[in-house]
Amino acid sequence: MKVLVLAVCIGMLGLIGAVSPKFRRTSRAVGVAANDQSATVLRSQSEIKLDGFQYLYETDNGISAQATGSLKKGPEGESLVIQGQYQYTAPDGTPIQVNYESDESGFHPTGAHIPTPPPVPEAIARALAYIAAHPPPVEKRL
Repeated sequence: MKVLVLAVCIGMLGLIGAVSPKFRRTSRAVGVAANDQSATVLRSQSEIKLDGFQYLYETDNGISAQATGSLKKGPEGESLVIQGQYQYTAPDGTPIQVNYESDESGFHPTGAHIPTPPPVPEAIARALAYIAAHPPPVEKRL
């Protein structure tokens, strides 16, 4: 999992042109995009250090993203912890915003457009509570 998180981070940083261990870049451009293929980058910043990174970008068609990552020391060694968000407009015109955290336990996105499961019916919840409170007896094998 750690390798996957690290690979995603490196890929994201590669997209914004950060290739040096200590690299800082800021750019501004002006323009209006007719579609996503001709979008202009309005703002792009990135900083990579040995113990973490941060980046952000924004395009003239409403796409933007930002994230920060840092190394976290744990019992199994170091892991990369990332917090960020991205937003864009869906083809149907719906604004989409995703906030996320990624750590040794995986990628955890949140957003109004992400479906959530329906609540557990009360009768099922009571049955599960009963089963948990009254486990079946353990049979001894000879």
